[in-house]
Amino acid sequence: MRIYENPQKTSENRVKSRSYCIPGGVSEYMLLNGTWNFAYFARDIDVPETIEKWDSIPVPSCWQILGYENPNYTNVNYPYPVDQPYVPNDNPCGVYQRQFEISQKWGKIYFVLEGVASCAFVYVNGRYVGFTQGSHLQAEFEITDFVVEGTNTLTVKVLKWCCGSYLEDQDFFRFSGIFRDCYLLQRPADHIEDFEIIPNDKSIDIRLDKPAYIRIFDGESLLAEENGSSFSYTVKNPVLWNAEKPYLYRVELERSGEIISRKGGLRKVEISENYELLINGVSVKLFGVNHHDTSKFRGWCQSDEELLADLKLMKELNINCIRTSHYPPTPKFMDLCDEMGFYVICETDIETHGFIRRYANSGYHFDMDSNEWPATMGHWKQEFVERMERMVETFKNSPSIIMWSTGNESGHGSNHVAMIRWTKQRDPSRLIHCEDASRKNQIHNADVLSRMYLSMENLEKLVPAAIDLALRHVRLAVEKLLAEGYAATTENTSLIWLESIKLHTPRFAAPSKLYTKADFSLMTETVSAGGNRQVAPLTVTLDVFEELEGMLDLSLHSDPNELWSLSGDEGSFTIRAARYGHGVGLSQYGAAEMAEQGYACEYILGFYYPGCTNVRMAFAEKTLREVLNTVPINATSAPL
Repeated sequence: MRIYENPQKTSENRVKSRSYCIPGGVSEYMLLNGTWNFAYFARDIDVPETIEKWDSIPVPSCWQILGYENPNYTNVNYPYPVDQPYVPNDNPCGVYQRQFEISQKWGKIYFVLEGVASCAFVYVNGRYVGFTQGSHLQAEFEITDFVVEGTNTLTVKVLKWCCGSYLEDQDFFRFSGIFRDCYLLQRPADHIEDFEIIPNDKSIDIRLDKPAYIRIFDGESLLAEENGSSFSYTVKNPVLWNAEKPYLYRVELERSGEIISRKGGLRKVEISENYELLINGVSVKLFGVNHHDTSKFRGWCQSDEELLADLKLMKELNINCIRTSHYPPTPKFMDLCDEMGFYVICETDIETHGFIRRYANSGYHFDMDSNEWPATMGHWKQEFVERMERMVETFKNSPSIIMWSTGNESGHGSNHVAMIRWTKQRDPSRLIHCEDASRKNQIHNADVLSRMYLSMENLEKLVPAAIDLALRHVRLAVEKLLAEGYAATTENTSLIWLESIKLHTPRFAAPSKLYTKADFSLMTETVSAGGNRQVAPLTVTLDVFEELEGMLDLSLHSDPNELWSLSGDEGSFTIRAARYGHGVGLSQYGAAEMAEQGYACEYILGFYYPGCTNVRMAFAEKTLREVLNTVPINATSAPL
């Protein structure tokens, strides 16, 4: 196995990810964009030890756009046979080289690549520094011990493919090369390594890895100052950040002569009791688009002017939300979103769509049960989590980001769950988006229900249709309950008809919940002991909701009645039911497992989508369980 084909070692000597910044003060910044020497080889094994003939190439750029190889586009299929983690032996390679000057070597010196596809090996003055994968994720190397005062030579050997390419099967033109900014930083030896501006709607909370002089500004006005490694300042009458008014405060951090200046916003993301997305307590609807980094002349390499033009056009079209499909953007893009006002779903650099077509004539199916997808393989776990970590740590100070996304079209497996768990622990202030979890009907792992390519008609039907079968079962249960005299003065009560039903507007955006409320009125007939008949209304309220958080982690539910409860009086009663997917049924499958968890139950209430793995819950409400045990699983013949 070649070094770049090992998913458990996708970097060497790369600095730990940190918050994006370009430090000032005594620190030095040298942009290395411009003309570099370049040599292209159809196979990496053909690269000689000494390159005698060089072309020149602009950096940043994509070498296919400049005539080295033909441009290639593919949506689903990989551009090579699927044999993870191996890539073809004929692996194209581009070697970049340039010189730079260091007038005085006084601090720590770093080389930063903001985007390079797909794998880069870095050399300074002929000595190997390290390598990195993750095309759209920032990579930083400390090169202090490799540089000298005076002229230095920097060489970057870029491979077209590596094992990480299996995680980068996005639907776009496939390009290679150094396609984003690259630069040098020289910083004090004891500089701040990382800092965080923790978002909320009341105070500016700052955490540093080491003490510094902290200043907070509103425009040019100094609001507060403090020495330390943490500081919380409550702003009087704060102006909160939102997409309509993206107001930013400025934080300055000074240590050893270095000054880091970062703009931040006061804002809070939460879900209301009615399951609305709230920004600063105000219900917000997202009108969004996906954004691919696309230049009609330079491929993935967008100029500052092109980025700004994209965002201005979005503003003109009343777009307020952007999903960075399907990889993190350049930091300049995030800064513009902060300043111009966009809600951002920041997505990490993962898509493995091509595993659908790893076999010939295999159809279109995310067959995660095969355990042949990277998302389900243990040797890929570290790289999945690391790609999430690198994105979060780089962009954690951007107020525009309201959700972190695990990637796109990669199935949904244990490695995604590990990514989500890490992210929720690291940053509980934002929501987690995972479209693959929704596709697999496991949205308990994420915070939002997300499906692509749904028509408006199907979107409108999504929740009501999912509830329909559950309501059919409930109706049959109500009939049984009434027949047994649950809500009547005598045992001679029967359901005569269903008079009305009202479905309240379903709420889609909610942390760990999808909620719909249904009220329906029944007419009942009661026969007293004297033979008198009385027809009376019975009001039933059905709260159908999804308790997604911890649905499969039974240890989170100390009382099964949290999942299913029944209460009421003579004139009305309420059924609260956890619902999942398009159907509801009963089964003894898994009851023993539940019993081991301390659940006294004989049956499992299963909510499922047809053809997908059941999500099972125990319930211990005796009356309701006995009633539902008699309800046919296929109740679709009982119209509402």
